[in-house]
Amino acid sequence: AVSLLQGKASEWALMRRHASEDIFGVQVCGNNQGVLTRTAELLSSTMDLDYIDLNVGCPIDLIYRQGSGSALLAKPSRLKSIVRGMASVSTVPITVKLRTGISLDKPLVHKNI
Repeated sequence: AVSLLQGKASEWALMRRHASEDIFGVQVCGNNQGVLTRTAELLSSTMDLDYIDLNVGCPIDLIYRQGSGSALLAKPSRLKSIVRGMASVSTVPITVKLRTGISLDKPLVHKNI
């Protein structure tokens, strides 16, 4: 999300809808409610999107250690504020990609939804 707000061309190059795509959405990842809210507002007001997807499923160590991706599953109040912030400014639906939990033996999504 930060890269989009900074205007990085390599990130914006991924945001192109092909003429053959009937449904088109963009997936964002982060852990900061303000950054993700501003990103949702920017994307929904400047792009031809059908939805914006918040990635709360990424298990990659780098992403997890930053508090993003599946790490947000352990912080339900932060996740809730992020989704509410994004939804409050977006003109398109906000979806959330989830995993059942942070580790295989401890599913926790069902407790937070």
